[in-house]
Amino acid sequence: ELNQFLNKGFFKNPQEIYQKILKDSLQIRFNYSEKMHKISVQKDLTNFDLPALLLIMIMMQGTGYHAPLQYAVVDEAQDLRPFTIWAIRQLVSTDGLIMFGDLGQNLNQDNPLISWEEYAPLLGDVNYYNLETNFRSTKEIFDYSNAIIKPFAEGKYELPNKCYLKGEKV
Repeated sequence: ELNQFLNKGFFKNPQEIYQKILKDSLQIRFNYSEKMHKISVQKDLTNFDLPALLLIMIMMQGTGYHAPLQYAVVDEAQDLRPFTIWAIRQLVSTDGLIMFGDLGQNLNQDNPLISWEEYAPLLGDVNYYNLETNFRSTKEIFDYSNAIIKPFAEGKYELPNKCYLKGEKV
């Protein structure tokens, strides 16, 4: 669908195309899923929009569509839109994409990602690793915060279950 949209030739640059997609709040059905993903309107483009803009630019130039990057590392992947994840995957060679994210820290209200499996069809054959050990907090903070977070996490994502750092009582 995106290729058909680009081939109409109405647009001067990638930003104009991308803003048109955002403005119209197009519902795009990607080949990877039966689920419809609404792309919401934003006033300003952010760094999260760069992969989509780069992909559109490459497609507009018609220089042969191939993955220009051998490797990419994406942090905070839970905040990315499905279209951005798809665009990043198109830009990276097979087996060259590493993504990190925490479903409990999703800041993107437009994309309430429930499970990483939602992106599996987008990414192809993936290896998924759930980190079970917390290395960032003390055991006392870890236990206290997990007690608060647990009701919100149940059925959505797994909380870490190990912590080895000792600290003061919370």
